[in-house]
Amino acid sequence: MPADIRRDSYLRRLISLQGPDIIKIITGIRGCGKTYLLFTQFRNYLLCSGIEESHIIEMRFDDPRNERFRDPDVFCEYLESRMSSGGTYHILLDEVSLLGDFEAVLNGLLYGRNADVYVTGSFARHLTRDVATEFRGRGLEIHMSPLSFAEFAAVSDGSRYDAWEEYRISGGLPQAVLASGAEAREKVLEDLLRETYIPEIARRNGIRSRDALSDLLSVIARSAGKFTDPETLAGDLLREKGRRLSVRSVIRYADSLEDAFIITKIGGYDTGLRRYAGSRFKYFFSDPGLLLTVRGFREPDERQALEHVICNELLARRYEIGACVPGPSEGESAGSNEDEPAGTCFICESAPKRYYVRPVLSLPDRETRQREESPLLRIRDAFKKVIVTTDSLITSYTDSGVLTAGLFDFLKDEKSLDTL
Repeated sequence: MPADIRRDSYLRRLISLQGPDIIKIITGIRGCGKTYLLFTQFRNYLLCSGIEESHIIEMRFDDPRNERFRDPDVFCEYLESRMSSGGTYHILLDEVSLLGDFEAVLNGLLYGRNADVYVTGSFARHLTRDVATEFRGRGLEIHMSPLSFAEFAAVSDGSRYDAWEEYRISGGLPQAVLASGAEAREKVLEDLLRETYIPEIARRNGIRSRDALSDLLSVIARSAGKFTDPETLAGDLLREKGRRLSVRSVIRYADSLEDAFIITKIGGYDTGLRRYAGSRFKYFFSDPGLLLTVRGFREPDERQALEHVICNELLARRYEIGACVPGPSEGESAGSNEDEPAGTCFICESAPKRYYVRPVLSLPDRETRQREESPLLRIRDAFKKVIVTTDSLITSYTDSGVLTAGLFDFLKDEKSLDTL
């Protein structure tokens, strides 16, 4: 593995958005590489482009040495002292939500003509709200994920098969990827979860019991990729952990985990009624390594890992996605889907395009293929329907019109759903 990992696709987006008219807001789970992208890759790009170092202003608000700058008055005074000459200043701010009254500070920078502003944040709620409201169309979120499989495989020393076996277990958080050996990777992931994520989420959301938050996350991990709801999670928490939490608290705790990008809630989409299905949803972890860490590093469920990788890949490609709730085919009753095979079928939309993607581990025979195709064939529209499987080396269409795509063909680039 190299000593560092470049995230060039995100770098290209930052480069394309340069200018003082819009605040670039990089969000993502803590440890996914936001700081390296902004303070190493992008900063080096600016210097190589001829930008004077004095016109690059950096501030890492989560660095204890910079705690005094979290006071907006102190920080604004510092900015004024640095922006003393003409020309554009490139302002790079890490974990900006730690800056007091940061919305007003950023808005003030927007109204100046010489500030090109880039910020990062590991918690979504404030930043994404402000993109839509406070900045009035002058803020753009760039969501950064852990390494995709393609990025991971590009820096892996082994074959793509070796890379897949490692990736589905260890995931793509750069600190874990760069660790030497399985034991070291497990230690990195465990420390991130127990020493960073859980304490920080609890502190930011006023959650008194970190153990309760950890227990809920464990329950979510057990049911990840399956339809659930807050009442079910509350019941599972009591039955499995002996911990009683109100449904309201379950919702609040789960929202805080989603806000920190640990998990993602995928709404259920009724394929019969062709609309989202209210309270039905599935949770997926933003990184397969985190899922396994929460599960105590027990042998991973291969299908569960595959579904998580596919889900995160679709999100990274910026599709709007849902989890299909099977609806009856024409002429069938609403109760005709009791024998629906297990697993998830994703609906992926990027107007005007739509795809249905079903991850399947293996298609060893015709009977299995027909069973796994059935959820897709029930969907009565003309959009592309795809099975992604680990055991196919040849990507081809079946007699039923379903595209069977090999996993590596699907993951090789972000436009594969168009080109396969």
